[in-house]
Parts: sequence; C-alpha cells; structure tokens
Amino acid sequence: MKPITTKTFRDQKIVIRTKPSEYLIALAAVVIAALIFYPISSLIGYQTIGLLFLCLVAILSMFLSRNAVILAAILNFISWNYFFIPPVFTFHIHEIHDVIALFANLIIAITGGTLLNKIRKDKVMLQQHQERITVLFSLLDSLNNASSIKDVVNKAQGEIKKHFSAETIIYLKKTHYVKNSPLPKIIPQFTDCHYCPYS
Repeated sequence: MKPITTKTFRDQKIVIRTKPSEYLIALAAVVIAALIFYPISSLIGYQTIGLLFLCLVAILSMFLSRNAVILAAILNFISWNYFFIPPVFTFHIHEIHDVIALFANLIIAITGGTLLNKIRKDKVMLQQHQERITVLFSLLDSLNNASSIKDVVNKAQGEIKKHFSAETIIYLKKTHYVKNSPLPKIIPQFTDCHYCPYS
C-alpha cells in the first residue's frame, strides 16, 4: 500500500489506494481464521468467536487500506453468522440478542478500521510536514551563514540540488553591491530572486 499525496498551495490530501493483493489478503485472513475457529467454537462459544473476528479486523486495519478492511469486516459478518451463530450453516438467527451482537460487531469493525486507517494517513501527512520543515530549516541555516551575495546564490543552488535534485539558475537584480561584497543587514532585492529548474 503506497500513500499518494494530492495537494494545492493551501491544502493537501493523502489518498491511500487499495491494491488488489490487499483484498486477497483480507479474504485469506478471514478464511484461515474461520478454519481455525470452527473446531474450537464448541469449547469457547460463538460469542467469543465474534470477539476474535473483531480483533482480526483491528489487526488487518494496521496494514491494509480502508476498503480492504471493510471487506474483511463484511466477510467476518457473513462467516460468523453462517458458521458459528446457531443455527449453523444458515443465515437465519433465532435470538434477537444474537442479531444485535452480529450487527454491532459489523459496525464496530468498520468504524474501528476506518479510524485506525485515518490515523495512519495522519501519520503520513505529519511525516511529510516534518520533512518540509527540515528542508526549510536546512535552507535558512545555510543562507544565514552566507557572507556575500555570491555565497547566497551558491548555497541556495546547493540546497535546492541536495533536496530536490534540480539544477537551478538564480537571477538577481542589478544593484550597486559588488559581487563578493559582504551582505547588508537587509536585502529587499533578494525577495525578487527567482529560480528556474532545468533537467
């Protein structure tokens, strides 16, 4: 699963696309769990089986995308109903509390899986923000140590190439400063500089 970022100047959105293999993993996990739980269902009870299915969805939500987790929750819903809740091998349920438990399990699984998936996306966004802050700090720290206009240009080009793998040309306004003269305390013309990446 690979996070994809779509962004504008003021906003950005993390989109986690579901790979086909994730649906297969969700399907395989539920099938394997059902095969393991079925022989021991008479020992631990079908109610406990429902909790175990819920735990399975929680574990899958840590690795799979939201759509795959929802698929796993639905498959758990079907498996628990058909193979474990009496009468077994039918979708008919006699007891009302079993119906409530079944749908509650489905809702909790979908909601919990969605929230865990959202936490993972927020973590990816936070990491990207930290990376941008690190790049900005590195650039500002480098420029802060510059001693001349030429040094500013060289350091800016070096930082851009280092972090963005791009060669740049920086155009400066003509001023009365000598190329290698010390920087003044305030350089208003620096805000008018532009960089032009080229391959």
